[in-house]
Amino acid sequence: MRGDIRYRGGVVLTACALAVTACGGSSTGPANNTPLAFAYVADAGAFAQMFIFRNDSTIPLSTGAGNDTDPNSAAGLLAFSSDRDGNDEIYVADEAGVTQHRVTKSGEPNDQPALSPTGDRIAFSSSASGIPRIYVVPAPGLTDTGYPTPTAVQTGAESFVPEQSPAWSPDGTKLAFTSTRSGISQVWIVPVAGGTAEQITHETGGAFTPVWTADGQSIIYESASANESIARVNVNSGVTTTLATDSLGVSQPSCNATICVAITDASGSGGVIVSFSATSTSAAPTKVVLARTNNARQPAILVAAH
Repeated sequence: MRGDIRYRGGVVLTACALAVTACGGSSTGPANNTPLAFAYVADAGAFAQMFIFRNDSTIPLSTGAGNDTDPNSAAGLLAFSSDRDGNDEIYVADEAGVTQHRVTKSGEPNDQPALSPTGDRIAFSSSASGIPRIYVVPAPGLTDTGYPTPTAVQTGAESFVPEQSPAWSPDGTKLAFTSTRSGISQVWIVPVAGGTAEQITHETGGAFTPVWTADGQSIIYESASANESIARVNVNSGVTTTLATDSLGVSQPSCNATICVAITDASGSGGVIVSFSATSTSAAPTKVVLARTNNARQPAILVAAH
């Protein structure tokens, strides 16, 4: 099974804050030359830890004795997974990581959290049933105590089918996710309340890590049909557009209304974090944002509270 967990591992990160020679790129900065802030994961010492890239510099976000991964941002909050308490569980934090609250306590791996646009719910992948499936849980307040009860999302697939990588539609009524029910990982859409899911991608090599566009009309995802690339598919027409390619492959997209960030060379150590347009009508050049000299990964654009 191919999922986000394939991106974990590596060695401690050293950032090159937009230095072309260090990054090995021919251009730097966000694709649309606007300020860019995102969380990302890198291995710090013995553990994978989260960092924030902002104003062309990086700061540590988590320093606990555990692996903090899978950052996701919405409404001025961060959700992430951590094994700091012995098992991968979901946590929520303020954007600076000062106040953190554990959300799940199932005893089975819970990861790949996605905050709803208003920050009041978290979708995530859980192996509570023995197979990764999609659940939704109310997002507790940062000072709350206890653990809210998750609800399994009924997608219409048999219970033995792995389903992962949930992503909220902008209006909070639907989830995009990946499922292997058609034989290989593809992107599907289902109402948050549950129902029969609709297949959105038809990639011969599989589709992964979906992200909705701001208008709710399309989904941006990783295509593995040839070399890993980033594509956008219209959920109504099915028209697919390639947004970013790289000779080393490009994957793990995170997007806002105008710009995406992603990583190149996910399975190796020679890549970088790049940015590119989320709205272009054809593959556009990517721009180097940050070196992956020692395996920075899982970038997640920060979304402020409205």
